Amino acid sequence: MGFILKAFYLLTAGLFLFSCESSYQHKFELALNAHIEAEDSLEAASGCKGIFENLKQQDTEELCQAMTEVSTAEFSVCEDTIRAALAANDLKLCTKPIERKLNLLEQERNKGLKLSAYPQHEIQPLINFQLPTEIQYRDLSEGYLATYGGVNDKEVILTFDDGPHPLISPAILKTLKATNTKVHFFVLGEHVQAYPDITRLMGTAGHSVGNHTWDHANMQKLTEAEGLAQVRNTQKIIFDTLGWVDPFFRFPYGNRVAEVEEYLKLNQMANFLWVVDSNDWKKVEDDGKTLRTNLMVINDVMAQLSKRGRGIILFHDVHLRTAELLPELLKRLYEAGYKTVMLQATDVSLRTHPPVLSENR
Repeated sequence: MGFILKAFYLLTAGLFLFSCESSYQHKFELALNAHIEAEDSLEAASGCKGIFENLKQQDTEELCQAMTEVSTAEFSVCEDTIRAALAANDLKLCTKPIERKLNLLEQERNKGLKLSAYPQHEIQPLINFQLPTEIQYRDLSEGYLATYGGVNDKEVILTFDDGPHPLISPAILKTLKATNTKVHFFVLGEHVQAYPDITRLMGTAGHSVGNHTWDHANMQKLTEAEGLAQVRNTQKIIFDTLGWVDPFFRFPYGNRVAEVEEYLKLNQMANFLWVVDSNDWKKVEDDGKTLRTNLMVINDVMAQLSKRGRGIILFHDVHLRTAELLPELLKRLYEAGYKTVMLQATDVSLRTHPPVLSENR
């Protein structure tokens, strides 16, 4: 009898543990841990994918309850997926409470900022400064590896990867226009294909538009032919959309490949890296319990910049926080006496006659 009772308790405990481990609260914990351990934005979002897939009504009810109970940090790591689910009407059972929690998250993330922008708000009346901007030219005839970008002290190059995004890129463009700031956008071919009008907005506003591969592929995991196709196809769609394309390329994750670097050099394209990483995709601090606020991101960028005094700064125009914090960051740069620089090729014909469109190596 004692053995039977022990077996029953073990079975009950096992079922309880399985139930807990299958709960949405536990899934959010796993997503949070995946985000903390991630080395890039793609890995950071991976833990949230399974939470919102193939939802049934009973699952949605449990998920809605979990989202109201999880911590702000846990909630934040799945913010993009949650917003997408709301837009798709997959969370209609709890739309209002989830929208309230998203608003609370925005307020907490922007706490401490004197100047912040939301994509749905007009930023122009809030800005009363103009950031000095200069166009500088670089010789690409032998290729060009850009880290500091050849800039002088108190000069920075602002770069935004992975767009265009239908909501966030236009918000960033508004702030840049209001502050007279020119930047480099490194776009994905598939996003240019999806949002050609926003790509054109970037170009007509006078910004640089460069190549960041077709779909953010890790070039180190591709064959040489596949890697070169990523460059060519993206270069072509930007050119077809704008009528020009800057001869500038950035490897996703900074994962350089010798064969592609050789190809860039032969085709007089600059290889853009960076020296200041905003890590704007990181939504929580490493302790896993603290929300990473926009003020923390700005302070981190300015601290890195103070050590170097100049160079290329990496942001992304696919994260909501980047649009929110950009006005305050630009004001901090202005107050610290920085100038923004946008690079162009000395041979301006490389823009309108890009040799990389050729199949020849």
